[in-house]
Amino acid sequence: MVNVAVVSVTVVNSGLPSDDRTIVIGLGNAESGAMIDVNASTVSIVIMAHDFVAGLISFNVTNITVTEGENVLIYLILTNSITVVCFICLLC
Repeated sequence: MVNVAVVSVTVVNSGLPSDDRTIVIGLGNAESGAMIDVNASTVSIVIMAHDFVAGLISFNVTNITVTEGENVLIYLILTNSITVVCFICLLC
């Protein structure tokens, strides 16, 4: 007979950039004659790094050719769950 128990782990976003994090859950203090399999007594949960929590900033183009005196609009895009577009005007 195999009994199953469920362990629930909720991972909450802290809103801060971080490296991978690891949680280790282990079994211990068996009772009523039960024994713990030493080869399978722990499980590791790896929470993957989240480096772009504040958004990812990029330009909408990588090359621009202009003539002297021409106005240039360069769009700066901030992407998180939404996209915000603002612009920079350069006078050459």
